Amino acid sequence: MARGVTLLLILSVLVCSVMLIGCKDKEDNTEAAKAVVLVPKLEKELTRVKSSLNALNEELQAVKQMRDQLEQQVRKLTAEHDDAVKKSETADQNVNGLNTKINEQSGRIKYLESEINELNSVIEEQRATIAEQQGTIAELVNIIEQQPVPEDQEPVPEEQQEIVE
Repeated sequence: MARGVTLLLILSVLVCSVMLIGCKDKEDNTEAAKAVVLVPKLEKELTRVKSSLNALNEELQAVKQMRDQLEQQVRKLTAEHDDAVKKSETADQNVNGLNTKINEQSGRIKYLESEINELNSVIEEQRATIAEQQGTIAELVNIIEQQPVPEDQEPVPEEQQEIVE
């Protein structure tokens, strides 16, 4: 834009010069006088355009500074977003890992529960067998106690009696 203002100034001076040089008679002098009057107006306009250009340059600098700040904020937000995405992916992997472990534990628990149920069944069978054998032992003890011991048979040592009871 500064080039345009400079070019405008040079052109206005050139036009005025040509008008002044080319004036040979009274009409030309009138046009020359008009040109002389126009020069200060053009200089004022040029000054106004320069100040406007300076204001636009200042505004442009302010806009550039704001753009730079916004670019920094965008870079910062992008980095934060990337970090958040990485953390999210890590969390997803952790959750998937934990879900896998939970599923494995669930399978193990089901297996152990079935083993416990089988062992409880075996325990119940053993209790029934023990109760049956205790009943049989009690019947045998009654039968033995009811029969008299023959005189030629030796008595049962106390150690064996403790085992039977």
